[in-house]
Amino acid sequence: MRLAYQEAVGKSELPSWRCFEVDETCCKAYCELYGSKYVTGVQRGELWRSSARARDELWRCSIDRLPDAAFEGGDLWLMSPPCQPFTRSGKRRDLADPRCRALIRLLEALPALAEPPKALLLENVPEFQHSRAYDRLISSLRKLGYATEDHMLSPVDFGFPNTRTRFYVIAVAGNEAAELPELQSDAALRPVGSFLCAEVEEEALQVPKQLLEQAYAKNYTLDLADNTSLATKTFTAAYGKPDYGGTGLSVTGPLLMQASAAQPRFQHLEPSQWQQVRYFSPKEVAGLMGFPAGWQLPGELPLRTQWRLLGNSINVTVVSHLVSRLLQWQAIGSKEAVDKSRPLR
Repeated sequence: MRLAYQEAVGKSELPSWRCFEVDETCCKAYCELYGSKYVTGVQRGELWRSSARARDELWRCSIDRLPDAAFEGGDLWLMSPPCQPFTRSGKRRDLADPRCRALIRLLEALPALAEPPKALLLENVPEFQHSRAYDRLISSLRKLGYATEDHMLSPVDFGFPNTRTRFYVIAVAGNEAAELPELQSDAALRPVGSFLCAEVEEEALQVPKQLLEQAYAKNYTLDLADNTSLATKTFTAAYGKPDYGGTGLSVTGPLLMQASAAQPRFQHLEPSQWQQVRYFSPKEVAGLMGFPAGWQLPGELPLRTQWRLLGNSINVTVVSHLVSRLLQWQAIGSKEAVDKSRPLR
């Protein structure tokens, strides 16, 4: 989310940041990338005064444990709450799922804030649109005078050969409809080959033979991409997980066929083809997910950990377009703010 904001407005004169995350590995990677102050636990009392907080902090804590004061003063909220309560492969417990507590807590705190956010952005899976959590979100925002927009967007629409469709809600205080053009991109769809690295550690990216054998024995259909492919499925947090079983190869993300040939995208992989496939490297995954060229996670992180963090992330380019739209919407009538936001393209 932070990177998407930076891509939308430029890296100069960035505002102060307060980030909340529960995963320790994610927190440490974030702090290494951005130099943020790493705060653990929940501070109380006078420590919540703004003068006691650093300009750039990451808090490792559960949002549902925080007091209202923790959320004061944030002009823009960028949120990506857990998707498991809504996914088709899960139990779809919606608001009853404990992983919804953070979102519920934010919505409970919002009416009590002396300095509520001027704008919000939320990202989640497509199923969120028809959830009770969505209904509660929209109801809460509109009661407080926010105008909202819904967007269902795929990276394919922005030139990326990856079908990670996600649902987004953007909201601005003031309850005025946005007079902005339709959100779209004129970027040409690029083939998978545009995102492949010239040099990779082939051995590290080999698919374990045991997984290939299991997938073959159970006749699983795999998503196989080559240099010319114009679509790949979502990379999940379980991508490359060795103990996931053969089914993991069919549900956790695509594999790369290193020999380009006319072939169906979804197919069964014969034993004679096993040496021709590999996992996508983390850098390649990041490229397919809209991260800027040259960006990479801290190198000391294990390969599997990098895949997990990327699988839990967002398409940076798609979200940067939404942030740009959100800031233009908020800034209607304020030339200075509009000039700092990237025009839609």
